[in-house]
Amino acid sequence: MSEKSPAMRTTIYLNLMACLWFVCSIGSATQVQAAEWGTLAGKIIYTGKPVKPAQLEITKDREVCCRDKAVHLDDSFLVGKQGGLKNVFVYLQKTDFDQALVHPMYRKLPSTVDLSVKSCTFHPHATGVWYRLQNVSVENQDPIAHNTHFFYFRNTPTSFIASPLGLKKPLEFDTAEPLPTLVTCDIHPWEKAYVLIQDHPYFAITDETGAFEIKNIPVGKWKFQFWHEEGGYIVHEGKPRRGGKTLQIKPGNNDLGVIEVPPEEFDRRVAAPELPAAGVVLTFDDRNMNQWVKQIPLFQKYNAQVTFFVDHFHTLTPQQIDALKQLKAAGHAIGCHGARHRKAVDYVRAHGMERYLEDEIDPAVKRMTDAGFPPTCFAYPSSSRNAEIDQALLKTFRHLRGGTGLPAGQRMRDLKSINVPVDQIADRGCLIGTGIDYAGTEKRPDYLLEIKDAMDHAQQRGEIVVFYAHNISDKGPGHHLQPRVLEAILAHAQQIGLATLTYDDLP
Repeated sequence: MSEKSPAMRTTIYLNLMACLWFVCSIGSATQVQAAEWGTLAGKIIYTGKPVKPAQLEITKDREVCCRDKAVHLDDSFLVGKQGGLKNVFVYLQKTDFDQALVHPMYRKLPSTVDLSVKSCTFHPHATGVWYRLQNVSVENQDPIAHNTHFFYFRNTPTSFIASPLGLKKPLEFDTAEPLPTLVTCDIHPWEKAYVLIQDHPYFAITDETGAFEIKNIPVGKWKFQFWHEEGGYIVHEGKPRRGGKTLQIKPGNNDLGVIEVPPEEFDRRVAAPELPAAGVVLTFDDRNMNQWVKQIPLFQKYNAQVTFFVDHFHTLTPQQIDALKQLKAAGHAIGCHGARHRKAVDYVRAHGMERYLEDEIDPAVKRMTDAGFPPTCFAYPSSSRNAEIDQALLKTFRHLRGGTGLPAGQRMRDLKSINVPVDQIADRGCLIGTGIDYAGTEKRPDYLLEIKDAMDHAQQRGEIVVFYAHNISDKGPGHHLQPRVLEAILAHAQQIGLATLTYDDLP
């Protein structure tokens, strides 16, 4: 073998070094890429007493719905033997998610997510879809028709007849939804499911042990929601407590461990959180829930929760009750406005206190509680009240709401009755609000400025100010607050750092 020249040896050495650099650079690039992703895991445990799911009452088509001895249990609150809370949606809260940040593994997901109806029950009860890549396929496996209804907030409303033993119906979506979408059957009211529609794949649903895992999340600071159909947002941060938790996702495993959820997350009468330095309590009355529910994205935009006072609960349709469930699940409070919207002072004067409680209060509270809305608060219809009635009602409710008008020539900020120091809230059984319907319109052109000024005053003095309105729409029907004005109020509260509170937030 001939000896290589110095020049040749130098060339070989440089080539070897280049190869080594190339191999090392590949390994380095792989490490950098791997360091850009993290996995989020945890387990959600309910700390209350064990709960046995109730059996649902099947009122139609029993020959099909109950075939093969099918048992229909209420899937809305499933707790495992060790306290694991099933069907909690855990998802990264981000609209218009940058698709370039999605890990390549998710491109291999199936293009269709199946939702079937069998024996008059949706399967699965909870599921999710990355709408940019996937659609939802609805299949009826029963020999009877089902009228499937998706209650969206942002997508085009969808309701269709699923033909008996029909073909699969694919559903595509235009945008992500802020909350899991309720799916029901208009023929069989006990049928219910939830579909989370997101513009990214970073979500999970807890199993029977309460465990969840979301893989390959881009590293960085992200806000995650933990949502359950009975409790709404069940993991909180800040004052007042608002849904969600901001997490710093690091490369590799991010284990949250056990997240304990107490019973009061599902019954907010048990305890009220600590109050912030100042706040505004926005309330809406009567039965305008089909309009109220349309504003959930607006409330979520400003991280705001409000209170809805409902009357004539016994007349509500299943669709109206579903709307209330969506409002409750979004973190809003549902209060009582009486069984038949009777004026308290007149009714007590004519029939006595006991009769008033039996006719107007007790039936309303029972119906609301039976439907899953145990009220902590009551708003007097027409603000008709006195101290004697207050005393009687405070045995049932934590807080009441009366009302007052704005006298001509007086500033709203100077209405002492609607402004209560934070440290006195717990001792004020009845809070007084003032009406803000028609603010910013020809009827009340200066009211929006008055409202903002009153909010500034409350923020500066450490007080809580109470407002009430009715419908939320551009033209009614009836008394109403326009959505643009509502947004201006919410935006101003956010700008000056004034917390929006519900009656359930008050001690």
